[in-house]
Amino acid sequence: NGTFNLGDTDTLTLIPGDSSEVIVSMIGNSVIGFGKTMLQFYSEQGSFGSAEFRYTTFGLDVLVVDDDDGNDYENYMENELLILASEYGIITSDFIPANVASINTFDKIIWNTAATEPGISTDEMNALITFLDNGGNLYLNGVDLAYQMADPTSPYYTSATHDFFNNYLHSSYVLKEHSAKITQGIDGDPITDSLDILRLTGGSGANTINHSIGKYANQISASGPDAFNILHFWLKPDEYSAVRAIHNGMFGVGKVVFTTFGFETISEAEVRSLFEERVISWLSSPTSVEETSSILPVEFALLQNYPNPFNPTTSIKFSVPETSPVTIKVFDVLGNEVAVLLDEVKSAGVFKVTYDASETASGIYFYQMKAGNFISVKKMSILK
Repeated sequence: NGTFNLGDTDTLTLIPGDSSEVIVSMIGNSVIGFGKTMLQFYSEQGSFGSAEFRYTTFGLDVLVVDDDDGNDYENYMENELLILASEYGIITSDFIPANVASINTFDKIIWNTAATEPGISTDEMNALITFLDNGGNLYLNGVDLAYQMADPTSPYYTSATHDFFNNYLHSSYVLKEHSAKITQGIDGDPITDSLDILRLTGGSGANTINHSIGKYANQISASGPDAFNILHFWLKPDEYSAVRAIHNGMFGVGKVVFTTFGFETISEAEVRSLFEERVISWLSSPTSVEETSSILPVEFALLQNYPNPFNPTTSIKFSVPETSPVTIKVFDVLGNEVAVLLDEVKSAGVFKVTYDASETASGIYFYQMKAGNFISVKKMSILK
């Protein structure tokens, strides 16, 4: 019993036939990001083994979910995140269902399923539903995900998976086995413009698209007014393999990027880098105020910020049913004005404003929206 530094040892003596349970907890201290520790054990009789402990810091910009069935494909994503200098964590997918509240502290989730079957379990799907309904941003990628969730002939298909595919990934299913091994960007798209060729086999990729063993990129299409096709198959401008969408959740507005192939299978390193940079950029909503829906609201409304608590940024969604001057301000508990997030005339629509509290101390704050005779105030917490 006790606290051990790296390299320390302890001894446990057992009588033959007895068993014991050793409980190990990790103290992350000031780690920002993720890490892993190996616990090695051995006996004087020659038995030995090891156990790996992986951990991540909550509340970072990006959480990478490693769901590749024991492969190391998350390394492809990590290489690009390092180049982008992102604050990120990596965790295995079996952590997710029991820690839904924890994943909601991340702004973006990148979920890599590679060729895992099923790519998303029911519990994992429900966790993503909660994340997206709270305004989270998701990049989901993997082989046969569309087939598994949306094709009635799939052994993993249910009405719930089909609903998730249509209403959360904002996609409609077309075909399981598309013959193309190359996709192309769409002119003017913020993610794929000028991506003329994106090969899914060969090069330095992982080749998880492999027709010889029945692994194809599925054909899908964007579904809904706020969804857009972003990649089409080689020389097939009306046949698509990827979608991006704005998701208007119950408690917040987020974004989704969904590709029917794994990120790891993109063959050229420079193309992987550019594609991931643009996905992250689009999911990050670089503009401070963004119109988030094509459906006009019927009343003024100010929603709860997400995430909350937060550090250092959070998003606030609000709706305006008619053209009106709108102000959104932040106040401390004494009523002192801390920040003006918006002060302009807005036309009818649903919008999102981002508050960057990098220079603001931890504590309880209030944000207020005024629009004509409408006034609404909500509480938020900065936790550093």
